[in-house]
Amino acid sequence: NDLEDLEEALDLLPAPELKVLAKTFHLGSSGTQKQQLVDGLLRLSKQKSLFSLASAQNNIRAVILKRAKQLAGSCVRLCRAPRAVFSRILLLFSLTDSMDEEEMAAGGQSQLFTILLVNSGRLTFPDYTVKRTAKVFQDREDLIRYEASMRSLQEVISAMQLGQWEEALELYTTAKSAWLELRKNHDLSHQEELPVFLRSFTTGWAYTRILSRGVEILQRLRQYEV
Repeated sequence: NDLEDLEEALDLLPAPELKVLAKTFHLGSSGTQKQQLVDGLLRLSKQKSLFSLASAQNNIRAVILKRAKQLAGSCVRLCRAPRAVFSRILLLFSLTDSMDEEEMAAGGQSQLFTILLVNSGRLTFPDYTVKRTAKVFQDREDLIRYEASMRSLQEVISAMQLGQWEEALELYTTAKSAWLELRKNHDLSHQEELPVFLRSFTTGWAYTRILSRGVEILQRLRQYEV
């Protein structure tokens, strides 16, 4: 009931329901991808009527918002701070899993389902002995920095996949500055001392991946001299 942001409401809907909503407003030419459908509906909500009445524009927006909320059904917004802690726990629980699911608002369902299966005895793993000889994260702040770098990497990948190259460039530039600042103010020598197979769980690895993708971003935008 408190949802009044049209863009946020549209983001809640999967592509098939967005198509239904777009057809309702005769936007069949908006495309088939989710972002294209969202952009088309947002443009419609900002259009002024023939008489340029602000009230008419607001009415269009209100109708789109109302129908989007009807399609979305009951929704719950989680508090960001506790959710961030929970997400970090899942990240630490299984570092090898991608953050894609989290970014897709799945909230780590796959990991939670696996934990449930193990705890109920429906899924078993072979016995093994853990020989932990290296400490991946030096402290809590080190883990938080790694999480932030992985989120930055995921945002860059997502923007590139959607063809949003200007946004990708902005994300890449921000990440590059963050990495230079990090190297300047923190001792990261412990990352170089880790075994090779553990270095992929460090901030240096994540930011290196971003910088590598930056080459393609700059090439796409023909910024060859940067």
